[in-house]
Amino acid sequence: MTDQSGSTNRPKRPGGPLAQDDGFNFNLDRLVSRRRILQSGMAAGVGLALAACGDDSGGSSTSSASSGAKVPKTKPDQLVVRAWGDPWSTNIQKYAGTAFTAETGIKVKYDLSDAGEIQAKVKRAIAAGKRPPVDVVYTIATQAYTADVQKLLVPLNPEIVTNFDLLTEPGKPVNGTTYANLYSYSMPVIFNPKETSFAEGASWAELADPKYKGGIIAGTGFQAMVYPYAKMLGVDLAKDDLQPVWDQIAKLQPNVAVVGDDTVFIETMKSGDGTIGSALVGDALAVRDGGVNVKWVVPKEGAGLLADSMYVCKGLPDDVTYYAQVFINKVIDAKIQTQWCEKVGTVPTNKNAKPAEFMLGDPAFPFTDEEIAKYAIPEPVAVVAENFDAWNTEYTAVIQA
Repeated sequence: MTDQSGSTNRPKRPGGPLAQDDGFNFNLDRLVSRRRILQSGMAAGVGLALAACGDDSGGSSTSSASSGAKVPKTKPDQLVVRAWGDPWSTNIQKYAGTAFTAETGIKVKYDLSDAGEIQAKVKRAIAAGKRPPVDVVYTIATQAYTADVQKLLVPLNPEIVTNFDLLTEPGKPVNGTTYANLYSYSMPVIFNPKETSFAEGASWAELADPKYKGGIIAGTGFQAMVYPYAKMLGVDLAKDDLQPVWDQIAKLQPNVAVVGDDTVFIETMKSGDGTIGSALVGDALAVRDGGVNVKWVVPKEGAGLLADSMYVCKGLPDDVTYYAQVFINKVIDAKIQTQWCEKVGTVPTNKNAKPAEFMLGDPAFPFTDEEIAKYAIPEPVAVVAENFDAWNTEYTAVIQA
């Protein structure tokens, strides 16, 4: 483990007050924690039958905007981007949005509605032959994959999204060029060193030790535990029976103090009612902001590596489709991505970008191919999308037994 002192620009929890600015407007209907969709099959929209794809009709984005790089003669006044609130959309706007508007004259509006709700609306609009309510969707990678399978998006054109070819492996989608992963983040073991310990090089199995009784803060989503325990046990998530994984997770239950989302993790760690758990590494940064100097360790098996994505909705006017891709290209530009990823504590996916200083050499922030191979357990997006609800149900049953 590399225990960094940390940056002064830590991620704050989304959903706080947001200032309105010219060209930077928000739909404040539903401010939802970005991590909540990791913990709800209904919200993520991945519990639906993936075979129930939308049809190929509905929308006019089949001309040069989606098949060539020819600049359209017209341009929209604005783009509407579904996003999370501060610091996610605010920092994308500060760097990518501002540069995009300066270059194109097109303003960017951010819709902070629930991601699952928006994706359902997009699907209904396309099925009805209507324009979707947003132009670009910023969401988790599993949900972007589902949008691809359900034919809700326009594949990115590498002639427009020229930075796509510079993406690292975590930045690439499962199939082709259908969407872009903007950054990655891991879920290591996080603990309060004044109250407990977790040795560098220890196994995930260590969390079942009785010394952690009443101290573990367990997440409400399966991601933090299922990926590393499957690797530890040699279970292939795509082919094998996961019962050994559930049995291993069940061994942790006597040690669990509370089960909750990222906000619960942060507040419980700050209060001292819990001392250890596995969570988004950004949650550890938020705990540090709250005055508790937690540490984190990537166990010897590695830690789950997840990503968030952007895709362009199908069914848009050609000029909107074109400039939506220009916007995504700005978001994954190496210099711009370096700037805004530092502010939100995530690892950039453009290979020419630079991770924040406090991330360098820390296994919880793998960036190079070597670091990813050594420390990360990349999320098997397609497999997770197909099994999300079933796994979430089983995990909830064993962790709350």
